[in-house]
Amino acid sequence: MKRISIFILLLCFSFIAKANLALEGSRVILYHSDKETSLNIKNDGEFPVVVQTWVDDGNPENTPETITDVSALSLPPVLQLKPSESQRVRVINKFTNTDKEKETLYWLNLYEIMPKPANKKYDEGLINVVVRLQVKVFYRPDDLIMVISDVSSALIFTRSDKQLTIENPTPFYVTIKSASGENNPNILIPMIAPFSKQQVTLENSQINQISYILIDDFGGEFKDKKEIK
Repeated sequence: MKRISIFILLLCFSFIAKANLALEGSRVILYHSDKETSLNIKNDGEFPVVVQTWVDDGNPENTPETITDVSALSLPPVLQLKPSESQRVRVINKFTNTDKEKETLYWLNLYEIMPKPANKKYDEGLINVVVRLQVKVFYRPDDLIMVISDVSSALIFTRSDKQLTIENPTPFYVTIKSASGENNPNILIPMIAPFSKQQVTLENSQINQISYILIDDFGGEFKDKKEIK
C-alpha cells in the first residue's frame, strides 16, 4: 500500500509540475536598431496561471531580484493568463552591447506559477510549484543576416578517434537539433557559440560522414550532411 500511495502522490505532483504555457517559438531575434521584439505565449492548461518575465544571461540561479545587468526589459513583468488565453511578451531593447562582429545570446525567462489541483484528498501533501521556461534572445548587429545554408556550409567537422570536433567559424550561434552518422545514430551536439568549437564523444570511431539538422531564425529545420575530415 505504501508503494501505491507514493506512486499516486508522484503522479499528482508531476501533473502540477507540467508546464501549461505554449510558446510561439524557441527564439527571438533582436537587431541592434530594433526598438523591441516579442513572443506570443498561450495558457494551454485548465487553470489560470501567473507568469513572471525577465531577461538575463541564462544563469539558472538568476531571479529578477538578483540580476545586476538588465540589458533588456520584458513587458509585462508579471501577467496572468486564463485558460486558452494568449498574450505577447515584449522584449524592449536596452542593450548597450556594441560588438559588431558577432551576435550575443541572452535569455527570456518565463516563470510560471501553477495552482494546486482541487483534489482535497491530496491537497495537504502538495505544494505550489513553479516551472521556468527559457527562450533564446539573439542580439545581433544590424549588418549580420543569417542565411542558414551559408552557416551550414561553413561548419567544419573533424575527428580524432572517438572525439568529434565541430568548428563554427561564423558570427552566429549554431543550434544542431539532431545529428547522426555510421554506427552513431544519436550524436548530441551542444549549441556552438560564434567563432568557437565544440567537442563530443562518439559511440563508434568508424564514421566518415555526418547528417544533421540546423535550426534557423524562425525555428525551421535545415537538413544537411558533410564529410568528416
